[in-house]
Amino acid sequence: MPNAILTCTKCSVPVSAELYNLPRLTPCPACAAPLLINVFPAFVRTTTSVMAESLLIQGESGCFYHPEKKAVLPCDSCGRFLCALCDVDFNGQHVCPTCLE
Repeated sequence: MPNAILTCTKCSVPVSAELYNLPRLTPCPACAAPLLINVFPAFVRTTTSVMAESLLIQGESGCFYHPEKKAVLPCDSCGRFLCALCDVDFNGQHVCPTCLE
């Protein structure tokens, strides 16, 4: 369950995460108002403590956005090196924040 809770815009009753990112309008369980709730995957991510490793060895690749952090993989779109903080898993591809925009 996410840290933040989304509510129905009509009746303000909290909406279950099972209704997030569905491809169609879904009725609110309390008032039946049609809802379409699209949230970024990080909103429902259960782990909140992703840590990036600091560079310890001269010559290791650093993150494009955080040069002091160790790169763990390149962006599948632009090739920039990313640390664990910047890596966004989007539909099975690893992309940087800029490419995600």
